[in-house]
Amino acid sequence: MQPNVVAVPFFSADGLHSYEDIPVLLGIQQEAGAAARKRDVFRRNPYSLHGRQLYFASAIGTEALFADVILDQVQAFDLRHTQLETHTS
Repeated sequence: MQPNVVAVPFFSADGLHSYEDIPVLLGIQQEAGAAARKRDVFRRNPYSLHGRQLYFASAIGTEALFADVILDQVQAFDLRHTQLETHTS
């Protein structure tokens, strides 16, 4: 079990899911918060839950370099599966 967990919503922007739904699902809030307190959920890091420190970040956003991370993961996946197919053929 790792002592630190980082949760980053895979959305282009923050909205009701980031402010209300996800915090409840993660257990850092008991119920959806009022719209006036939207950004507070990100300011109170870290949250102590079940013996771990949970850091909840705002949405990944439209950072252009994030597309490179996804493409690198796709390339690594393709390479692994190409190698597996070569070894099993």
